[in-house]
Amino acid sequence: MTYADGFVDANDGDLRYLQYNAALNYALSKRTRRYAFATMQRALGDAQVAQSIAAASSNRQSAVAIGLRHAF
Repeated sequence: MTYADGFVDANDGDLRYLQYNAALNYALSKRTRRYAFATMQRALGDAQVAQSIAAASSNRQSAVAIGLRHAF
């Protein structure tokens, strides 16, 4: 689990964002794993959207991914 706090100094004001991440990785066998990932971003100050994921219509956005990996 990770946490990030960022600050961008721009000409038109202060931009700041917070990001929380959580990831799980579980081995089903020697070559097969399942995973889950979630992230939440929040823009603060003069910022209207967070960075990274596609732009949101508010100052908050989140993403979730689940999947299965198999190594050949």
